[in-house]
Amino acid sequence: MNLSKLLQLLHDVPEYQQLIHGLREVSGTHRVIVLDSARSYLLACIYRELRIPLVVITAQAERGRQLCDEINFWLDGAGVVQFFPEPDALPYERLSSAPRTVEQRLRVLFHLDEAAKLNGPPPIIITSAHAVMQKTLNRNEFANSCRMLKRGMIVDMQELLTMCIAMGYELVNTVETPGTLSRRGGIIDIYSPNSHLPARIELLGNQVESIRLYEPDTQRSTGLVSSFTIIPAQEILIHGDYQLHDILDRLDLSSCNSNVKERIEREIELLLKGSYFEDRESYRPLFNNGILLDYLPATTLIVLEERERIETEFDKLDLQATELRQGLMARGDLPGRFPIPYFAWQEFTVQIQKVPSRLEFGGWGTD
Repeated sequence: MNLSKLLQLLHDVPEYQQLIHGLREVSGTHRVIVLDSARSYLLACIYRELRIPLVVITAQAERGRQLCDEINFWLDGAGVVQFFPEPDALPYERLSSAPRTVEQRLRVLFHLDEAAKLNGPPPIIITSAHAVMQKTLNRNEFANSCRMLKRGMIVDMQELLTMCIAMGYELVNTVETPGTLSRRGGIIDIYSPNSHLPARIELLGNQVESIRLYEPDTQRSTGLVSSFTIIPAQEILIHGDYQLHDILDRLDLSSCNSNVKERIEREIELLLKGSYFEDRESYRPLFNNGILLDYLPATTLIVLEERERIETEFDKLDLQATELRQGLMARGDLPGRFPIPYFAWQEFTVQIQKVPSRLEFGGWGTD
């Protein structure tokens, strides 16, 4: 059922036109009181009217997923709505996120970075407090790491493999999931998180002879493509002239027990060599200082669904993470001076102020 035509019903409502005029002409924060059940409809109307990127921040991930489904429904599955999920672990926990979570986060970063370059439909990103407060890849480093391969291009096989492994790709026998790659002679199979299918890249000498997408279950080709873009496979990049002693000097290992100290030194050394290991993601704070907002095109409208609830969620997660940090340091499981892996509310609001146009939803009964 196509309900997108119902979006026209709001067009002539004076209050709606006043809001649209304000969003178009006046920078700063605009506040609207609207029923929870009407917010997805209103957001779909605003998107249809303004045709600009939207980033909607909710307090809870469950609410974000609900809005994502509802807006997509009102827009008749236009494919522009994406969900930026939260990591599967709290800050400082040595738990890796599920591959699907990592894939979704990286895909959103890529699409936002591309949105400013392409003339396609602007994206709608739905996310939550926990997801957006986590520090992520620096945008410039992310953009510089993405590499497009084209048919006929000259490529150094070993250099390409080294680059992919440094971006977090795991070398496997058979490529079936995002973030993996394999090599057989002059053929590289790679599954980049931004692609719905893996690619089989065949080289003749150092020249890209062909690029084919294929079904991972059957390994059957779905057809030739002229180009394929490879993006980071993990939310951590090791670039530049990092030295082991420089990184260790930034930490205080004196309070760590001997086993933890040896493990940290060994794993950081593996990171700098570009080696893959399971808990690689726990070292993101040593290298990541980016924020999702850095990836937004200049025309983006940020929507905060009940600012007070989002702030409360930030503070709650900050408290949980602080308690966890103190406990780990007391047991010698976390070195001193280990960087904080997230933005506190005060830091986040400073970043939001850099976005010219903002919209805040309030509920009935608020001022």
